[in-house]
Amino acid sequence: MPIKKGEITCAAEIPQGSEIRLMLGDYEKAIQAAKEAAENALVQLRGAKPKVIFVFDCMARCKLLGSRIGEEIAAVQKVLGKEVPLIGFYTYGEQAPLGGILGPECFSVFHNETMALMVLG
Repeated sequence: MPIKKGEITCAAEIPQGSEIRLMLGDYEKAIQAAKEAAENALVQLRGAKPKVIFVFDCMARCKLLGSRIGEEIAAVQKVLGKEVPLIGFYTYGEQAPLGGILGPECFSVFHNETMALMVLG
Protein backbone atom coordinates (compact mmCIF):
# COMPACT_ATOMS: atom_id res chain seq x y z
CA MET A 1 0.00 0.00 0.00
CA PRO A 2 1.54 3.38 -0.95
CA ILE A 3 2.26 5.90 1.79
CA LYS A 4 0.20 9.07 1.55
CA LYS A 5 1.70 12.51 2.14
CA GLY A 6 1.68 13.26 5.87
CA GLU A 7 1.37 9.62 6.97
CA ILE A 8 3.65 7.96 9.49
CA THR A 9 4.21 4.22 9.17
CA CYS A 10 4.79 2.42 12.47
CA ALA A 11 6.12 -1.07 13.14
CA ALA A 12 3.42 -1.79 15.72
CA GLU A 13 -0.25 -1.02 16.15
CA ILE A 14 -0.99 2.21 18.01
CA PRO A 15 -4.49 2.27 19.51
CA GLN A 16 -6.54 5.36 18.69
CA GLY A 17 -6.16 8.02 21.38
CA SER A 18 -2.73 6.78 22.52
CA GLU A 19 -0.14 9.31 23.59
CA ILE A 20 3.15 8.78 21.75
CA ARG A 21 6.52 10.49 21.44
CA LEU A 22 8.31 10.67 18.13
CA MET A 23 12.07 10.86 17.98
CA LEU A 24 14.69 11.42 15.34
CA GLY A 25 17.64 9.08 15.68
CA ASP A 26 21.24 10.28 15.70
CA TYR A 27 24.16 7.91 15.00
CA GLU A 28 26.64 9.50 17.38
CA LYS A 29 24.14 9.90 20.22
CA ALA A 30 22.98 6.29 19.86
CA ILE A 31 26.53 4.97 20.12
CA GLN A 32 27.29 7.33 23.01
CA ALA A 33 24.15 6.13 24.81
CA ALA A 34 25.31 2.50 24.46
CA LYS A 35 28.66 3.46 26.01
CA GLU A 36 26.90 5.27 28.87
CA ALA A 37 24.62 2.26 29.48
CA ALA A 38 27.71 0.05 29.78
CA GLU A 39 29.35 2.54 32.16
CA ASN A 40 26.20 2.63 34.32
CA ALA A 41 26.07 -1.18 34.38
CA LEU A 42 29.73 -1.32 35.46
CA VAL A 43 29.04 1.09 38.35
CA GLN A 44 26.04 -1.01 39.43
CA LEU A 45 28.26 -4.10 39.63
CA ARG A 46 29.99 -2.43 42.61
CA GLY A 47 33.45 -3.75 41.80
CA ALA A 48 32.41 -7.20 40.59
CA LYS A 49 33.88 -8.20 37.24
CA PRO A 50 31.44 -8.54 34.34
CA LYS A 51 30.87 -12.22 33.52
CA VAL A 52 28.27 -11.99 30.72
CA ILE A 53 26.58 -9.21 28.75
CA PHE A 54 23.04 -9.39 27.37
CA VAL A 55 22.04 -6.86 24.71
CA PHE A 56 18.42 -6.43 23.59
CA ASP A 57 18.46 -4.06 20.65
CA CYS A 58 15.37 -2.75 18.90
CA MET A 59 15.38 -3.57 15.22
CA ALA A 60 14.58 0.10 14.53
CA ARG A 61 17.94 0.94 16.12
CA CYS A 62 19.58 -1.47 13.69
CA LYS A 63 17.93 0.40 10.84
CA LEU A 64 19.10 3.73 12.32
CA LEU A 65 22.73 2.65 12.66
CA GLY A 66 22.85 0.59 9.47
CA SER A 67 26.43 -0.37 8.64
CA ARG A 68 27.58 1.32 11.88
CA ILE A 69 25.74 -1.20 14.11
CA GLY A 70 29.04 -2.85 15.07
CA GLU A 71 30.21 0.44 16.62
CA GLU A 72 27.46 0.15 19.24
CA ILE A 73 28.65 -3.29 20.36
CA ALA A 74 32.30 -2.14 20.22
CA ALA A 75 31.42 0.79 22.54
CA VAL A 76 29.84 -1.62 25.07
CA GLN A 77 32.81 -4.01 24.87
CA LYS A 78 35.33 -1.19 25.26
CA VAL A 79 33.80 -0.41 28.66
CA LEU A 80 32.97 -3.93 29.88
CA GLY A 81 35.75 -5.92 28.20
CA LYS A 82 36.08 -7.63 24.84
CA GLU A 83 36.75 -10.94 26.59
CA VAL A 84 33.35 -10.91 28.37
CA PRO A 85 30.86 -13.18 26.57
CA LEU A 86 28.12 -11.14 24.89
CA ILE A 87 24.79 -12.40 23.60
CA GLY A 88 21.83 -10.52 22.28
CA PHE A 89 19.17 -10.18 19.65
CA TYR A 90 16.98 -7.67 17.90
CA THR A 91 13.56 -7.00 19.38
CA TYR A 92 10.47 -5.12 18.26
CA GLY A 93 10.71 -2.57 21.07
CA GLU A 94 11.19 -2.83 24.80
CA GLN A 95 9.06 -2.43 27.94
CA ALA A 96 10.63 -0.22 30.62
CA PRO A 97 9.85 2.62 33.02
CA LEU A 98 9.67 6.03 31.37
CA GLY A 99 12.69 8.15 32.27
CA GLY A 100 14.09 5.57 34.69
CA ILE A 101 11.54 6.49 37.37
CA LEU A 102 11.43 3.89 40.14
CA GLY A 103 9.08 3.51 43.10
CA PRO A 104 5.32 3.12 43.60
CA GLU A 105 4.53 5.52 40.73
CA CYS A 106 6.69 3.50 38.34
CA PHE A 107 4.95 1.93 35.36
CA SER A 108 6.39 0.43 32.22
CA VAL A 109 5.68 1.71 28.74
CA PHE A 110 6.60 0.61 25.23
CA HIS A 111 9.87 2.05 23.90
CA ASN A 112 11.22 1.83 20.38
CA GLU A 113 14.67 2.39 18.85
CA THR A 114 16.25 1.56 22.20
CA MET A 115 18.88 -0.79 23.57
CA ALA A 116 18.48 -2.62 26.86
CA LEU A 117 21.68 -3.86 28.46
CA MET A 118 21.98 -6.41 31.29
CA VAL A 119 25.34 -7.33 32.75
CA LEU A 120 25.92 -10.13 35.26
CA GLY A 121 28.98 -10.11 37.46
